[in-house]
Amino acid sequence: MAYVKPFELHDLAPIAKNLREDDKREIEAAIGIAPEAALLMSITSADYCNVIMTDKPVGIFGLEGKATLGQPWMLATDDIKDCQIQFLKECRNFIDEMLTYYPILSNFVDERNTLHQKWLSWCGFIPFKRIEGYGIAQIPFIEYVRI
Repeated sequence: MAYVKPFELHDLAPIAKNLREDDKREIEAAIGIAPEAALLMSITSADYCNVIMTDKPVGIFGLEGKATLGQPWMLATDDIKDCQIQFLKECRNFIDEMLTYYPILSNFVDERNTLHQKWLSWCGFIPFKRIEGYGIAQIPFIEYVRI
């Protein structure tokens, strides 16, 4: 049985070392830094940050934003598959909670990362626009929005 808890610094390394390949590729394409550095950057600027746990950390998610626009983010290890059904059942509740912080949520996804696109659609996000040259790699990303 998985559960969610507030992030603690010791959760960082196991997640960063075992990130899904698509998550690593997306970080590199967007900002071009190592996964651990990207996670630290996200965590330090987040309004809040939680960890998905089984017998170990399998994912991390948070929310950051300004004014009325929030940017939720999530990164996971392949071990999130161990709690996939539970995760899918519960993740919409966390998105609804994020909407209490910000009435508009936006997320940018590497066009190649079809799993993230499916997950955002599952959570009620809609594809808003395709950006041809996004991030360091200047490759197509898709902005997803939920209001």
